[in-house]
Amino acid sequence: MKKTTRIALLSLAALIALPVLFVGGSIAYFKAGRAADFRSQSRRLGELGTLPPGGQPMALRTGSPEASVLTQTGALDRPLNELRLVATHNSYHRQPDALRSFFLGLGAPGEPAKLAYSHRTLWEQLESGLRSFELDVRLRGERFEITHVPLVDDRTASPSLAGAFEELALWSARSPGHLPLFVLLELKDDWEVLDPKLRPFDRVSLQKLDALARDTLGPLLYAPDELRGGYASPLEAVRERAWPPIGALLGRVIVIIHENKRYRDEYIAAYGPALKGGSFFTCASKGGAPSEDDGLFAILNDPGDPRIADALASRLIVRTRADADAIADPLKAAAALASGAQLVSTDYPPGGPAHASGYGFSFGGAAAALSP
Repeated sequence: MKKTTRIALLSLAALIALPVLFVGGSIAYFKAGRAADFRSQSRRLGELGTLPPGGQPMALRTGSPEASVLTQTGALDRPLNELRLVATHNSYHRQPDALRSFFLGLGAPGEPAKLAYSHRTLWEQLESGLRSFELDVRLRGERFEITHVPLVDDRTASPSLAGAFEELALWSARSPGHLPLFVLLELKDDWEVLDPKLRPFDRVSLQKLDALARDTLGPLLYAPDELRGGYASPLEAVRERAWPPIGALLGRVIVIIHENKRYRDEYIAAYGPALKGGSFFTCASKGGAPSEDDGLFAILNDPGDPRIADALASRLIVRTRADADAIADPLKAAAALASGAQLVSTDYPPGGPAHASGYGFSFGGAAAALSP
């Protein structure tokens, strides 16, 4: 073989090998980061588990949302749907690094700029006064994991859903009298091509997810059965009797499945429209129509959506967003404040990393408020 031919073949082989090595090395790097997140979460939970339970009642802690809300006249007797909370969007999220952003941008141009935000650990968010969270859940093998986009946007302080529930329970044990915690679970099955171990949810896995919440949260969990009481459905209970008073739900955790018709139908097939025996509440069909027996929550992310008023009038609890895509929009934030929605989601909450412009969302500096 001529020397020039040999050099040409070696050059071609190098051109083929280098991208393969780059992609393979990148995947190994991504997996190593994810594994480090699991180890970090495990260490943190071990440390938090050594803290003594109990402590000063939250209503007596200076600066806590409980101190600002529960000390108002009649607050404990107000129904739950008159409590408003700042919620974090993708509460587990950490901004992807440069290499992850590069690959994410290949598949979804412009997406990295929308993900330029990070949240602290759930414990730190709770300590700063946040009481409402959103977790993106995926089924990976037999384990429920928290991930935004597999591989390319997967860094988080809470990769294990079981660990996230444990963290909430540990904090609750040493924070007597805290306002009820709302946890919105968004069940995701997109981008599965990036991880062959991912699979969609089915009825059996939804029942396992339900059991996980019940096992880890235990008596903290406020489930549909408790709300429904002797009524035929959760919706009937709320319409006839109203939501329980805030004071009756101190120290409890309410878990909701994010609006998703496919998985809502599967969950109802398992527990019925009355959600008997279920751990989770469900969301009304897209648009927030208060017509189903089960759907007491509504996802209406546009704070200017006129359907918010209809949902509130029907005693639904509404989640809207004060900001999105890492854009600080004061008009949108003002609309969220004026909307009356009870759970107002933001990427820039009180006490958290602020937007580059200095923007952050709150109820006049507080993480909780009562409806006027």
